[in-house]
Amino acid sequence: MVTKEMNEGLRMFDDLVNDNDSWETPDNLFLGLCQKYNVRPHLDVCASDLNHKLDRYYTKEYNALLQEWPVDSWCNPPHSKTEAFVRKAYQEHLLHNINIIMIIPTRCMSAKFWHECIEGKAEYHPIPNRIHFKRNGKDIGPAMQAYVCIIWRAKLG
Repeated sequence: MVTKEMNEGLRMFDDLVNDNDSWETPDNLFLGLCQKYNVRPHLDVCASDLNHKLDRYYTKEYNALLQEWPVDSWCNPPHSKTEAFVRKAYQEHLLHNINIIMIIPTRCMSAKFWHECIEGKAEYHPIPNRIHFKRNGKDIGPAMQAYVCIIWRAKLG
């Protein structure tokens, strides 16, 4: 069931997001997390034609916040939309009983949405060291903050 608060969190993935909000996940981090935690996503919900991690992906123009995520998914959300994507991921996990793997800054652990959508509802694992995100395929150096990997697991049976 989608609550009023969840709907309010599903803000538009719009043009207010500037270029500094788009960071490419390094392939070794994406593949390493999927392998370590035994998650095999089929849909990259925050991608571009240049940086998608999977063959099936949603771009900013397609707006993943307004689409269904019917299959196991990967998400590295833009920082300005972290809450909206966490709420959307939790909603899609409940709706479709799918696995979703996501990375977000650890500073989110004190946010209200963390306690409503992650704590006790998903597993989470700190990502050691600072992530070296990419821009246009080039390493831009270590992130200024620590990250955590969130996994909502499909229920068996």
